[in-house]
Amino acid sequence: MKPKKLSERAKTSKSEIKEFADEADFLGEFPSLLSNAFPRNEQDIDEHDMYYRQQSDVTNVTQCLNDINDLIENTHKAIKLLNEAYQYQKPIASEVLVYLLSDMNRLRHRELDHGIPIAYLYKGYSLTIPTSRKILDKVLNECKKFDIHVPCITFDGQFFKLKDYDSDDKPLSLFVLQRQIWSDITKMTK
Repeated sequence: MKPKKLSERAKTSKSEIKEFADEADFLGEFPSLLSNAFPRNEQDIDEHDMYYRQQSDVTNVTQCLNDINDLIENTHKAIKLLNEAYQYQKPIASEVLVYLLSDMNRLRHRELDHGIPIAYLYKGYSLTIPTSRKILDKVLNECKKFDIHVPCITFDGQFFKLKDYDSDDKPLSLFVLQRQIWSDITKMTK
């Protein structure tokens, strides 16, 4: 007789399997190294047997384990080569981003420039606002370690969102909040 209701244990197992399956990434179907290391014999195949199992030679388990270790080693080498290839194919930086430190009056002396570079990085088109915010926070924290007070920050228009929005994309001023609300309202349909 077929059970009509699943037990609590079966329900729990089923939900855990589904949860795990949702989180797992499908990489591909790979044949068993142990069973497929040996060729199939034509006489072993029964076309009526739907549960055909591959035959393996138990005496060659050591060879298969060595093959598995080679496979793992080659996988690590492949990952390393892929990372190296990615480094070579990354787009070359087209700009440099320099962080300057200057005094409040920006007084210029012959022996001292008005700004001293304290950090720089090469950037391409992929530098996002959250990443630039993290970089700026890192630079400010380094200044704080050396007891350098930074009361004011200036930058060009490319990073204007740094002054208008916080790290959670929330407006920092009333004007920006009003502008955002107005923008959202104008996008609404009548």
